[in-house]
Amino acid sequence: MFIWPWEEWAYVLDLPKWSPQRVFVQEVLEREVRLSYWDKVKQSIENAPCLEELLPPKSGPNFSFGSEDGKESNEHALFGKLNSMVKGKSPVREIISWIDESLFPMYLNYIKVNGQILGDAEFDNTFGWDNKHVGARILLSKEFLVQRYTPGEVHFYSLLVETCLCGPNCNGYLLVILGGLLFKMSDSNMQYVTSTSFLLLTYAKYLTSAHTIVNCGGIAVTPKRLRSIAKKQVGKKEKNTLI
Repeated sequence: MFIWPWEEWAYVLDLPKWSPQRVFVQEVLEREVRLSYWDKVKQSIENAPCLEELLPPKSGPNFSFGSEDGKESNEHALFGKLNSMVKGKSPVREIISWIDESLFPMYLNYIKVNGQILGDAEFDNTFGWDNKHVGARILLSKEFLVQRYTPGEVHFYSLLVETCLCGPNCNGYLLVILGGLLFKMSDSNMQYVTSTSFLLLTYAKYLTSAHTIVNCGGIAVTPKRLRSIAKKQVGKKEKNTLI
């Protein structure tokens, strides 16, 4: 097995930072860290410890605890309890029930306090891999529509969803072209058609459970109507062909 004798390259530290040999060794070390982990790479250059200077900074958490050890917080105690339940192989239903009772209220409170920082007031109308705002709002709206959980706190998200469905802020959220296909973007439109159809079906399900509708400028939009729009995205009646 070939082993790189790092000590033979220790001299590069005496070269200028822009020296090709020094840059080469630094790039090799950086790629090693990507493929392995920092402590292992540091161990591999123990015969040339001076090269540690060329290693990239050791990564670490990008958050800080309220105290030095982070163990005084209520959150730490809750997640410690969850960890014990999982490791103790508690029944799944028992774990879910405990999460619903103990963790979910804490999560909703976090959203209430930090929602604006997280972008809850941004009026966007696309749901994709790099933008989950609309999807998160629909999930939160379930708490108002179905669970009736603290309506004063989550009703805001239900209103945001309905504003996106019918309001001017969404730039024609339900704009369709010939054949009934939704038009969201000039590029990669089918990606957004698929994700939008999923959101329409999900919100229709919540509306059905809550026995309610969406009021769009005085026009009643029923869950059936939302499902109909989503259904048109996978097929159309004429000749039963895909669109």
